[in-house]
Amino acid sequence: MVSLFEELKRRKVLNTAAMYVVGAWLLIQVADVVLPNFNAPQWIIQAIIISLFAGFPIAILLAWLFRITPQGIEDDSSENQSTDPRAQYLVIGLSLSFSVIGVLAYLNFVPDSGVEEADNIATLPIIEKSIAVLPFVTMSAGDDDGYFADGLTEELLNSLAQLSDLKVAARTSSFYYKGRDVDIREIGANLGVRHVLEGSVRRAGDQLRVTAQLIDVQNGFHLWSANYDRTMDNIFTIQDDIANEVTGALRVELLGEELEQLVDHGTTNPRAQNLYLIAQARLDSVVRGRGFEFQEDPEFGAVTRALFEEAVDLDPNYADAWAGLAKVLIALSRQGLADASGALMTRAEGFPLAEAALERARALDPDGLTTRLVSAQFRQLQIGTIRLMSEANFESLAAEYESIVADFPQSTIALEQMAAFYFERRQELAMNAYERLMALDPLSPLMLNQATLLYYFEPERAKSILKRTGDLYPDTQWRREIAMIEHYRGNLHHALIWGGESEVPLLRETLWLALGDEEQAYALRENRAINMGGAFGDRLPIQTALYREDYDEVFELIEQATTLSPAAASSFRIQALTRLRRYEEAQQLIDELWEDDEALREYGMRSSARGHFDLIHVFAMTGQESRADILRDISQARLAQGFPEENLFLSRYMDEVRMLLLLTAGQSEEALDLFESIVERGWRATVGHPTGSAYIFSVLPYQFETHPLLDSVRDNPRFIATMNFVKEDNARMLAELEAGLTLDDIRDEP
Repeated sequence: MVSLFEELKRRKVLNTAAMYVVGAWLLIQVADVVLPNFNAPQWIIQAIIISLFAGFPIAILLAWLFRITPQGIEDDSSENQSTDPRAQYLVIGLSLSFSVIGVLAYLNFVPDSGVEEADNIATLPIIEKSIAVLPFVTMSAGDDDGYFADGLTEELLNSLAQLSDLKVAARTSSFYYKGRDVDIREIGANLGVRHVLEGSVRRAGDQLRVTAQLIDVQNGFHLWSANYDRTMDNIFTIQDDIANEVTGALRVELLGEELEQLVDHGTTNPRAQNLYLIAQARLDSVVRGRGFEFQEDPEFGAVTRALFEEAVDLDPNYADAWAGLAKVLIALSRQGLADASGALMTRAEGFPLAEAALERARALDPDGLTTRLVSAQFRQLQIGTIRLMSEANFESLAAEYESIVADFPQSTIALEQMAAFYFERRQELAMNAYERLMALDPLSPLMLNQATLLYYFEPERAKSILKRTGDLYPDTQWRREIAMIEHYRGNLHHALIWGGESEVPLLRETLWLALGDEEQAYALRENRAINMGGAFGDRLPIQTALYREDYDEVFELIEQATTLSPAAASSFRIQALTRLRRYEEAQQLIDELWEDDEALREYGMRSSARGHFDLIHVFAMTGQESRADILRDISQARLAQGFPEENLFLSRYMDEVRMLLLLTAGQSEEALDLFESIVERGWRATVGHPTGSAYIFSVLPYQFETHPLLDSVRDNPRFIATMNFVKEDNARMLAELEAGLTLDDIRDEP
């Protein structure tokens, strides 16, 4: 019987396999070199490779079954019947196995169309004349080269966004794909665009190389591509060429005014624009979606300011650069951070500088989007806290934001700023702005802000948005927000699990205290006191002693503290004396504070409802009802500027404030009605709420049940029954945690 190897040699199967592999390899090499020069899409090369792979087992089978001779192809399958029939089965089996392996390899290693992820990121209808400008890749390693590439990308995006005949994907959604290897078809489906503009930037001294290509995402064809080797002085020409080539390739109809806007760079000085692009990209990396946060690296803010200043020095008529300078000055001075010279810049020093820069921008371009947005922001800061500003000032600023959005309906930045303005005082209008923003910018990380607002009204929908945010931006604080939702709903054990070990230390302390695990809470607090140091390091041990009702330690710690202001020290003494029911001594300290307006402001007397309850109670207990009424009026005024009843959670905290005010006035039954209501709506945190909101129990972080305000209802059967229900529910949650409840157990719950 002939061996398998001899039979393979006789039928020239091995020769066929060798020639096929060599020929296939040569064909792939030629295709890889030639096809890109014809702008052929990547899928053509992939199709050739897959076809060659699939053809290999077919060639082997044909070589086994047939023999090529000078007389033609002859059937070889019936010859040499002495061949072991198992050999034939082996060859066929190997060929089929090779085919299966090829299919599996394709499914696992060739990028798919992103259908599964597109289900996570809702796809949009494709518009024919539409484009996404993806972040240009930086090919050089200079400190600011990445910012320059981002700035150039945004400049192109902003130019194309001026055209009414072209839909342009928003900046944040386009920049989501920075550094991500995502199939081009998925990008088109997720952003609702037919075309993608991508490219790269390389800088070496004054030399600049820019590559750009326009791709049809449905078939992968390059509609246009170009390389530019120029100096930095030619940057405007490069931008104009790219914009004109793109509009020409897409057959976009340009109106006369739009044609001018397409090539309007705001400056005629390329050096100034270079600095502006870098400075603006640096500012965007800090500001967008997170507010102004230069604390982590004050020098970063100082350098950004210096870049804007150099830009306006090169071109004093550069309006956007003046507005950018105003914006960074506002950011730095709001936080008392280092200026360009390294000195600290207070609000009193920085705001006049910002206003002067803003005046230059207004004089040069009063109707420009950047100028108007910075003007609105600056005016808002000058007026004061949104929640506390007068109705007339609020309506005036609202009209200003609405006007900007009406004039620039495609501007996501304008919608972002307007949504943030409405957030604290007109939640329904903020939600409308966020909905419009998400329609324009579906991958914006501001989904987190939208969900933060939404969970006050629709917690289930908010959790869904937060989970999607986590899929897209895992490094954001999406889990913290879910933890807050669960806390508001009364699921304290779920809040602890969602929050994790590193999220919201103060929330974790409060939750462990409410659940009855003081050891966990105090360990977290001690660690936080060590890490924070300074005044916080002095305050936290005093608060802990107050919670433990160890008042001798409270007074001792106050004496030992080195960073407490006189007003803060007095406030802690007042709280301790109040809880000891030593009302006359507490009143003497309050009288000393009352004479010092600055100290009174620090104690919170002029700004919010928080902190009033101890004082109102002391005045009520010492027969000074007129003074108690003054503070009740302040609290009631703050409540009048609160949230609508549809706001499921913050309206509950307003009822907490109302309950405590009723108790100070001796209206026990009405107070108990509210207490039963807030417990029914999920109140379980018996030591208060950790966010610092004005609508919280003033007893934070102290034991609610033992607070003197509750002396009048402590023996009331209604109060006892309600508190027992809270304690039992909290004990149940603690038992579930101790039994090993994990995130996997609750992850899919609405």
